[in-house]
Amino acid sequence: MSDFRQDRRRLGYAYEARALDLDGINKSSPWHRLYRIITADRLASLRTPTPRAIDFAAGTGLTTEVLCQLGYEVTAVETLPIMLGILQQKATQRAITVFDFDITSTAKFAPSGFGLATCTQAINFLPDLTPLLLHARDSLIPGGILYIDTDTAYRWTVIEALAGRPMNALAILNDNLDMDRQIIGVDYFFRSSQEIVSALERHGFSDISVDGVLPLVPLLHILHESADFLDRTKLHRVATYYTSEEGFDALRLLDTALKRRVPADMCGFVQFTAVRQ
Repeated sequence: MSDFRQDRRRLGYAYEARALDLDGINKSSPWHRLYRIITADRLASLRTPTPRAIDFAAGTGLTTEVLCQLGYEVTAVETLPIMLGILQQKATQRAITVFDFDITSTAKFAPSGFGLATCTQAINFLPDLTPLLLHARDSLIPGGILYIDTDTAYRWTVIEALAGRPMNALAILNDNLDMDRQIIGVDYFFRSSQEIVSALERHGFSDISVDGVLPLVPLLHILHESADFLDRTKLHRVATYYTSEEGFDALRLLDTALKRRVPADMCGFVQFTAVRQ
């Protein structure tokens, strides 16, 4: 395992090349597109005590924008310079407050009084959940809701095995770590649903719900990397079909049906909501 400060720099370098493509990827890649739909639906279902939301590790603001559309006054927290630049551009068009802060820091976090805190597609980068959960708890009012999600070890074990990297698949399964850094180029950590529930309970959250989603669609990574979907002319015929509206609707229907039959940790992602005590 590497020093996390070095990994954060590597993460910044990795996203220098892809940050400008993230919005396009989330519209063109079937699994990213469905992930965004499911996440938006889940956030829309939450009943929070105040219409103020804070989005930790906001990235380019994809979840931030959803929160704005749902009527929240949003603070977006990010520290990678390339992401901050994109967030600042979006903040000129929407009521978004951008806050430069490293969520792995143990320094005191200032913003507070929120009814909802979110952290999407981010906790797999964190070697320790404690700083994030403390920042989230301190930012929320009592009764406020925390929403987080996690990428699963099962999903990446399957992808790595079918990509011909069985030893990395075993490392993900047994050690909860992407040993070869195939996923994003930095350490990528996996936790079971129970581990995350226990961490939430230890840090002052209750009424925790766990929901596995996307058991099938993220496995399209076996065919292509996410960025490949930006150019449909180069896609495998199966991937091309699932980018069509007919194929996407069929894939969504199948994914929803399969979700009812498998445990949460055998899905592609797991969603968590928890109430601040």
